[in-house]
Formats: sequence, structure tokens, C-alpha cells
Amino acid sequence: MKKERNAKQTQRRILDATHQILLDGGHLSKFSLDNVAKAAGVSKGGLMHHYASKEALLQAAAEDVILRFEDSYSSELANEADTAGKTVRAYIKTALKPAELVSDEISPILLTFLRKQNTDSSAPSRAERWSEAFKADDVDPVLASIVRFAVDGMLYTEVIDHEPIEADLREKIYAQLMAMVTPHAD
Repeated sequence: MKKERNAKQTQRRILDATHQILLDGGHLSKFSLDNVAKAAGVSKGGLMHHYASKEALLQAAAEDVILRFEDSYSSELANEADTAGKTVRAYIKTALKPAELVSDEISPILLTFLRKQNTDSSAPSRAERWSEAFKADDVDPVLASIVRFAVDGMLYTEVIDHEPIEADLREKIYAQLMAMVTPHAD
């Protein structure tokens, strides 16, 4: 049990070091296993025990970002009132946290890496899973899609294009999107 806990702690240190190096370096060309091992305080062999290649480490780092998003989403969903639109509202709240939290400079690098990787075409994509969850949310599927595409477009603009949306406008868009999927008392 202790060995498993130590392995998880080592993996966490490695992933944290990976994120920091990507954040500091800004692109994959400066990313190396040697640099990650040094920053994580492990030998290169120790790093490779957990992640056999640069690609495996980048895959794990990308999945770590996605899992943190999904964990945050699950927390938001648990806090939502059990009314129509709760899934979409939790998605909005998770994806559109304050701009300084969303503008993670690591994400574009990892997303670029993920796009280049082969995926199992038989498994539903994350976008397909979100679409299915929104369909089951008792909200007009067209409205849910409009909201999702608006949120995704805002994220793309802020995270990928590095163009923050003016704070007042961002708050107004957020409020409008939430209003669109919040049931109103009659």
C-alpha cells in the first residue's frame, strides 16, 4: 500500500513538473524528459518507470488536465439544483471560471499534442459524451448545443488564441448563457 502511495506521489510530482516546464517553456520543442526528471526530483530512469516515453508523459499530462476539468464539473453538477438544465449549467460554470483560471498556457500545448495522437475511433469522443449528457438534461437540444458551442468558442478564444474577453462582456455573456438554461418560476 505504501509503495502504491509513493508511486502516486511520484507520478503527481512528475505531472506537476511537466505542467510547470510546459508553462515556463511555452512549447514542446524545449520539453525533455531530462528536464522533467530534474524538476520532479527523480532520475530519468525513475521517470521512465512511470512514463516510458515523452509521448506517454505528454498523454498523461493532457489526461490530467482533462480529469481536473471533469472533477471540477462533477463538483459543480453536485451543487446544482435538480432541475432541467443542470448539466449544461454545471458545464458553463466549470468551463467559464474566472478568466485568470481558464487562461492556462499549458492547455494549448497539450491540446495540440492530443490532436496529433491516434484515438480509438470506436470509443465516443468527449464531445459526443457531452452532447449525450446535454440531451438527457431536459433542455431543448438545439439550445444546449448553442450554449455548448458558445462556451467552447469562448474557451478557444481565451485559451488557444490567448485573447481574453473583456471582463464586463464576459460576465454578461456568462449571465445570459446561464439564464438560457435556468428554469423560470411561472
